[in-house]
Amino acid sequence: MKLKKISYFLILSLLGVVIYSCNTDDLAIQQEVQTQKYKGLNHIKTADLFKDKKFTTAFAKIPTKTKLTSLKTSKTIMEHEYGFTIEEFKPANVYETDSVVSYTLLITRPNQTAHSVENLVINTNKFTDSISAFLYKYESDVIINNFTNYVDNSIITPIVYNNIEYNPSATNKESPCIITAYRICENHSSPEMVPTCQAPIQYEITCGGGGGADGSSPLPTSSNTSTGGGVGGAIQTAPVYQMSPLELARKNFTMNDLTDEQFSWLTNPANDQAEAAIYAYLEYSNATTGELGYSPEKIAIVKNLINIRIWESTRINGNLLKPCMQSILNDIKKLQNGSVGQIIQKFAGNTPGFNWEVKDGVLSGGVVASTQTPSQYNTTSSTITTTFNTTAYPDASELSWARTIIHESVHAYLSVYFATNSPGFIGNYPNMVNDWGILQNWNAVHHEEFARSLVNEIANSLQEYGISKGYNLPRQFYDDMSWAGLQGTTLFQNLSPADQNRILNVIAIELTGIDLNSNSQIQKGRPAGC
Repeated sequence: MKLKKISYFLILSLLGVVIYSCNTDDLAIQQEVQTQKYKGLNHIKTADLFKDKKFTTAFAKIPTKTKLTSLKTSKTIMEHEYGFTIEEFKPANVYETDSVVSYTLLITRPNQTAHSVENLVINTNKFTDSISAFLYKYESDVIINNFTNYVDNSIITPIVYNNIEYNPSATNKESPCIITAYRICENHSSPEMVPTCQAPIQYEITCGGGGGADGSSPLPTSSNTSTGGGVGGAIQTAPVYQMSPLELARKNFTMNDLTDEQFSWLTNPANDQAEAAIYAYLEYSNATTGELGYSPEKIAIVKNLINIRIWESTRINGNLLKPCMQSILNDIKKLQNGSVGQIIQKFAGNTPGFNWEVKDGVLSGGVVASTQTPSQYNTTSSTITTTFNTTAYPDASELSWARTIIHESVHAYLSVYFATNSPGFIGNYPNMVNDWGILQNWNAVHHEEFARSLVNEIANSLQEYGISKGYNLPRQFYDDMSWAGLQGTTLFQNLSPADQNRILNVIAIELTGIDLNSNSQIQKGRPAGC
């Protein structure tokens, strides 16, 4: 990680060496760094932090210009004096060493742009009981929605140093400073460390460096109020920034549900313009809900759509698919109403919360595709794998493979659901539980449920895919294709012989180019090229 010198207006208090730490999913990994021991980095809602006695004690020591009677009054006065608002319902970062506890809170100001992020940082020294507090502002020429890119400039405004209110006119505040950013989440080889992790990047920043332009220190280097030359000491903070709505969706995409009514709104063509506007807001803009002019309910609906898109783009690993299959999968992801994630959501009721590996491979017995059963679910990587036997079916059309991908995605979801939450599965799918008692085969059990509740959804999705690829085919074709793989189910067997024959012929022709009588037929779909 590169170091970058930046100019700061800063208050400096000597807090010791840089703490290098590792954190994944809020799990603090203790490690020794020089003479200090890392005790932990925790993310906590700011409103909850104000219920913590240690924090409120430190917060109450920050002096204000008015006699205080309560913590709430103190907080209101400080915000008024310095012109900011503490975002109480946003996360705060708290980290602790043997000697220091540091609290970093997100603050905002009127007319603040997306090119700046500002924190209130409060450091307490355990040995001296001293308090250092300052406002830490990050600025950039581009929108700051993560800290993977360095900001161009930072400004620190002192509030208090070692319990003595700071007089900003007493010193030259500008000083060069070095920011050192460490990934909390790293790869480690030692057995006590987490070997790999996928958590979002979190930084700890240490600021230290020379004095002001005239050689003076921007702040006293000891607990008295005298100023002088020399280094300014060091400050440390784990920065808190306002996550973009898209990042929040990425972080929480397994936690949102859509009701039938919400999904109907989302899929109604009359709402396409509103959906596009909200989508753009969530992905790119920092506008407020009020400025946008759409209700929180509508924004929540579109946010869930983004959640699905995120799952499809980040949690489906198709690297081991042939290029022809990757192309079909990518086209399905682009669908507005019938993408893989939405098909799963309509069937299962929530956004997918698993990793799906899809690959090409040889399957015995002429099987077109196969998804692992619950017992084969990889608990280490939270992954279920599906294999597509493209080599055995070189003449299959793109419509046939599109239908197969959608079909297998639901197999994948159901396998993961049972593997990770069998009580929930049993409670939500009593019919499948009953079917298991009879069939004792996961593939057959899933297919019975597909026939009961999913054939129409598969047909809808496949039709949308077909239209997006320029096909003009009757609805009956898509309805027939949706039965592929389900010919052994009770509901299929209850269809008339004529319907069964028609359906099986349509499926066979798209898969092989040959009908049930072994005659070559012209396929509706274009060759997939696999």
